[in-house]
Amino acid sequence: MSYLEKVADLFFRQNQFLRFLFVGGSNTLFGFFAFSFFFSLGLSKEAASFLGILLGVLWNFQTTGRLVFESKDNWLVFRFCGLYLVLYLLNIGALELFERAGFSMYLAQFLLIPPWAVLSYFALKYVVFRETQPTPAGPES
Repeated sequence: MSYLEKVADLFFRQNQFLRFLFVGGSNTLFGFFAFSFFFSLGLSKEAASFLGILLGVLWNFQTTGRLVFESKDNWLVFRFCGLYLVLYLLNIGALELFERAGFSMYLAQFLLIPPWAVLSYFALKYVVFRETQPTPAGPES
């Protein structure tokens, strides 16, 4: 195994959180390009945003489920969407608090990226994709 393969194995194949961050970044780009595509076709910002979010969530579910949590259970999409609704509502609440404190909305959303990334990773791991997680071997009886 080459040095580059060893590094890739260590950081991406063996480190679920780093895979989550990488996949999340690519999912963000997918959502942006989906919105841009629909908007460039002449759809309103509302319609382009709706379609971009819809396709983005479905794409995000597939890539996060398969590449990060190694799940092929498509029925988990309902839990996935429910979690993202909760995260959305928490985000709106946090933005409201930042706004009351006088923060720019751009800075506020930027500051929320790290805690939301960590929160969403653990919520996806232990709420949405919990069945696909390997169970630790207990003491032998």
